[in-house]
Amino acid sequence: MGENAASDGGDLPVNESALKSLSEEHGESLASMEQRVRDKLLAARAPRNHPRDGKQLAAWNGLFLSALVDGARELRDSRYREAAKRLRDYLVTRLWDGEHLLRANGEKGALGNAALEDYVYVAAGLHAWAGLSGSKEDLGLARRLVKDSWTRFYHKQGWQSSDDLLIPGIATEKVISDGP
Repeated sequence: MGENAASDGGDLPVNESALKSLSEEHGESLASMEQRVRDKLLAARAPRNHPRDGKQLAAWNGLFLSALVDGARELRDSRYREAAKRLRDYLVTRLWDGEHLLRANGEKGALGNAALEDYVYVAAGLHAWAGLSGSKEDLGLARRLVKDSWTRFYHKQGWQSSDDLLIPGIATEKVISDGP
């Protein structure tokens, strides 16, 4: 590292020396120098906690439920059906409170109101699950989520992605534009 390397830890260090010149300077082969650098970097990284995104977004889980149902139907594999049932249970018991869909459930609890995409994808997943399982309850909930989507996210100006506007009274962000 050269003089431009940050000393306060706020920036990434700048490598001013090529590995080839370092290997020559230390009398090592290039392969040996590369391995030594790699080992040092891995050793420095090892004790750190790796970043983890623990939130469980409703929309992504709704899409995943649809995929698991397709897998169960096409492959006739009970593992997909069991996984779909567990995911359905999670969506219905942890993200649906009987009145509103939650956007996510993370390590620190519920994370806000659901957006249009959450309602749509969870409704699609529950609809697919109802088709596979024959559950009238889940079909009813899927229909309720679609109805709620219309009520919450559609206005005379068009569809909006959220019913929780950043600045009330300002024109809504249109989600579905009229075009080709």
